[in-house]
Amino acid sequence: MSKQQLFDQVSSKIGKGVKIKKSLCFYNPKQVYTGLKNNSDIENWQKFMMTKYKPEKKDTLLIFPCSTVKPYNESRSYKQLYNYLDMLNGNRKKIQVMTISEPFGLVPEEYYEKFQWYDCPGLFEWWCKKYGQEFDEEYLDKSLDLLSDNIGKFLKKMKQKKVYRHMIGFVRTYSSNLEQKIDHTHRRMLEMASEKFALDLEILPEKKQVRSLVNKRGSFAWDMYGVAHSYMLKNLITRLENI
Repeated sequence: MSKQQLFDQVSSKIGKGVKIKKSLCFYNPKQVYTGLKNNSDIENWQKFMMTKYKPEKKDTLLIFPCSTVKPYNESRSYKQLYNYLDMLNGNRKKIQVMTISEPFGLVPEEYYEKFQWYDCPGLFEWWCKKYGQEFDEEYLDKSLDLLSDNIGKFLKKMKQKKVYRHMIGFVRTYSSNLEQKIDHTHRRMLEMASEKFALDLEILPEKKQVRSLVNKRGSFAWDMYGVAHSYMLKNLITRLENI
């Protein structure tokens, strides 16, 4: 399928009350890498995050996966997340939520209603196979290297300024077979950023939690819902309560 066909048949349908920008749609690793290197919207966002964004000091930074549906907060996964975070009552205000995104890196929750919306499934092997796109692992790795640099530099700055006491990445860490795959992009970005910049970043859920969910509810529960599954969100709330 051509890029125009993919936009018409897939990307143009994922916005809820927002328009998806065609120039911010990337359907294979090479397109993602080219966008990261050359797209002015992505470049400008990275500059903004590093030089102009001034977050409030909070106890915890919670990094949560991007959603197919845009804006994120209109998706099922984010509605679930916020429903569970509300259980923290007054402690909710102590948590800063950011989305981890291909191709933008990190997107703070206060920008969900005023962001430039995109579609970037091109780093996922299953998606490329489904839509007949070339999945080039070299460009996958190069893209993740750039993204982890941007994420790591920002988080290092936050660490130096002591903006957050704790940083948690709550992303897909394993497959339902308890394997770590090359296109578990969010996990890889956070691991790479943590290693490059010596970050104190807790990456969840743990393997035992994934195993427990799969054993109790079956592989579909994890494959379909990931960290937005109620079982995982309950574990997240327990962790946040114990910080």
